[in-house]
Formats: sequence, C-alpha cells, structure tokens
Amino acid sequence: MQENIGAKSAKESASSMVLSELERTAERAQKTAAVVMDKTSMVTKPAPSTTSGAEGKAQREEYPPFFDQIRQKTESINNSLSNIEDIMRRCEL
Repeated sequence: MQENIGAKSAKESASSMVLSELERTAERAQKTAAVVMDKTSMVTKPAPSTTSGAEGKAQREEYPPFFDQIRQKTESINNSLSNIEDIMRRCEL
C-alpha cells in the first residue's frame, strides 16, 4: 500500500513538472512573438482589422482538468506561433 502512495506522489509531481514546462514554453512563445512584432514593426504592413465574433468560440469537448490545462497551454503556444507567422507574411523587406 505504501508503494501505491509513493507512485501517486511521483505521478502528481511529474504532472506538475509537465505543466510547469508547458507554461514556460507558452510564456517563451508569447515573448518571442512580442519581440518579433517589435523588431519588425518598421518593415511590416499593418495587420488587417479583425472583428472579434463568436465564430472562434466553437463548442469544445470537456476534458479532465489536467488535460484541459495542457490544452490551454498548447493553444497559447499555437496562437503565439500563428502571430509570428502572420508578422512574417506581412514583412516587407
């Protein structure tokens, strides 16, 4: 029984480590996108105006809390990468 408790503790620790690493990666991607935007602002076309609507808020499948946190972090990383790609498409060198 004692081994089972230790295994659960290690599993929780591993999950915390994975979430922490994803959080650091998401923050790094956001900072990189901000630096790219700042450094290329003088040579990029203005971003097209977008209207924020409900089309981006599609109904999502419910995940358990741990997996929902992973999804949130990966979405943040994907959004940052999309921003960088958009900036580079608008770049006029």
